[in-house]
Amino acid sequence: MGVVQHLSRRRLTRCCLLVLLLFVNPASAQSNPTPENCGLPAGGQLVASANWTLDDDCEQTDALLLVTPSSGDPGFTLTINGAGHTIKLGAGAWSFLTAVDSSHTVNLNNVTIDGQFNQRPVIIEVNGQLNAEKVTFTRGHTGVFVLAKTANLDNVLFEDISSTGDGFGVNGGALNLADGYSVTLNNAVFRKVRVNGVVVHQGGTLTTTGCLVFYGSPAYDVIHSGVWNGGGTWSDSSTERCSSDTIGNGGKVLSPAPPLLGCRMPASALIDGNVTWTLTGDCVGLGEYFFIGEGATLRIRGNGFRLYGNPTSNTQFYVGAGATLEMDNLVLDSIRLWSYDGNVTVTRAEMHNTSPTALVNYGGRVSFSNMRFENNTGSFVSLLYGSKSFARDSVTTFRDVSFYNNTGGNSMLLVDQGGATLNLDGCIVFEGNTSPEFTAANGATVNDNRGSCEDPPLLGPVGPIFFEPNWPGAGENALQADCFQRLGAIGLVCRVKREPGPTIEVWGVSPESRGYFILGVMQPQVNALRPAGLVACSADGRVAVRVHRDRNVTISMGPAPDGKTHHVTMQGHLAGPVIGTVDTFNGRPCDPLALLPAAATPALARAVTAQIPQADGSIVHVVQEGDTLHAIALAYRLEPAWIIERNALADGGRWLVPGQALQLRDGG
Repeated sequence: MGVVQHLSRRRLTRCCLLVLLLFVNPASAQSNPTPENCGLPAGGQLVASANWTLDDDCEQTDALLLVTPSSGDPGFTLTINGAGHTIKLGAGAWSFLTAVDSSHTVNLNNVTIDGQFNQRPVIIEVNGQLNAEKVTFTRGHTGVFVLAKTANLDNVLFEDISSTGDGFGVNGGALNLADGYSVTLNNAVFRKVRVNGVVVHQGGTLTTTGCLVFYGSPAYDVIHSGVWNGGGTWSDSSTERCSSDTIGNGGKVLSPAPPLLGCRMPASALIDGNVTWTLTGDCVGLGEYFFIGEGATLRIRGNGFRLYGNPTSNTQFYVGAGATLEMDNLVLDSIRLWSYDGNVTVTRAEMHNTSPTALVNYGGRVSFSNMRFENNTGSFVSLLYGSKSFARDSVTTFRDVSFYNNTGGNSMLLVDQGGATLNLDGCIVFEGNTSPEFTAANGATVNDNRGSCEDPPLLGPVGPIFFEPNWPGAGENALQADCFQRLGAIGLVCRVKREPGPTIEVWGVSPESRGYFILGVMQPQVNALRPAGLVACSADGRVAVRVHRDRNVTISMGPAPDGKTHHVTMQGHLAGPVIGTVDTFNGRPCDPLALLPAAATPALARAVTAQIPQADGSIVHVVQEGDTLHAIALAYRLEPAWIIERNALADGGRWLVPGQALQLRDGG
């Protein structure tokens, strides 16, 4: 659940109430307003107790105002039995219930209060006692404001509520408690709310019991301290997560799992745990939101495919406090990313056609690397707005990226106010953008550490690729490898962390975009070959690794369908930087037989007896005294070059050691 944090100072005003008081004359109200067809008045002044039961959905055109009783008269009680129906707040209803006196009691049962999102906040100002049971609050434009000296909310659901815009801005909550007000929640669910779940302002008191769940609410679940002179108080004795039974006015605690699109991710989702999606195609038909709740994690491995966002309003990814969003190897089209003290990492990607302001960092760590940003627009800022609005500083880093044709706004990258930082690292290219490149305003910081672009990094996605599950290094390990260099359109060069040293793997890409492992070389193999020569050659001769006298290493692959063979040279080491690329038309880059010794099999070498398969079907040959590579290959009807490659044998398999295990066939 929520972590205690603090925000900037803002206080709830009661201007709405004061405006109402100017037009209220209790003496002129002699009786309660008459209920409408739904069983509830559309608005008006209440001067006596009432007990209304709805027989249909209602729409309020004005607030229900509980006026001050006459001198000496006790406060009265208003009970609304919803019978499962909904009360919608119309454009004229500044609040739902407003009470001037502290002696009133309001009971709400089995009802939905609908703020209709873009209309009004849901303001329940009782001043006395509020009791709500089986109530759903939904679509409040700036959240739900419960202004009651004491309020007991039992079995309640807060859903689809926006707390941005008016009122508290980014600091608002689905439920807001102000100075002097106290709320007890017993069995409560918060789902799809923006930005916080509950905000307890200075002097407010929140008590939670029973079950309590926050599903995918970005920013914080509960905020109750800050620079409001210590903030409010939260006493939490909730003991469990709510079950799959109903909550509120007939809502389900757990929403059904959203169906997956053809790309293998849903159109929208509330993320409350650790989730990984690996794309198998372009994603078309995305919805409006993905909420990654406080502390949750979402990883999207794109395989080079595209996320097409909502064409009218973009698709929003909201990353909550301490939550993590990781995206890799994909194209983002009409996608907006928001960080509310979250952690966002996007690598090997393209981002374009987003409007307005594709990236918003209100706090946390946001990093973009090996990316291309193009054709993003905005009226205020064309690409990034960073500002500290929550507990953590707002730090945004761009490393090895290019910016092309981003338009609009006073700046392309803007950090605003102290605590906001922009870092520019590595090769950064600005070209064709219509607004200033970056701006630091009101005490924000820009660290411009741009380096040389003489050896430009690989920008954008490297796929699409499906990694075959049965090849070495496939699955999770293969997808996490650092594939840092293309070999034309037919292959990738990837770095893998392995013992006893850095390892380079070469993966081929078939015309069907399926990835398959071809060759792996470790640094000790390179070190063993002196002064220079062929380190490794694939069984078909299409991939070669060579080391030169200056110890630079060249990886070659080809020929491609157009006849080209692609060569990439790394400086001094498999972990060294790429210092050059070139294409030739020289055919296959190597001959597998070139790795074999001239006299690998003595004339009198003994025959090798093939060893039987293991229980799982795999074949492992244990080298015996006198075994040679050619004899082993003959016994198993394999190519010697294939055995060399499969087992990463140095010096062409010249030196075999008795007891050495050679993997000749995988299990299964």
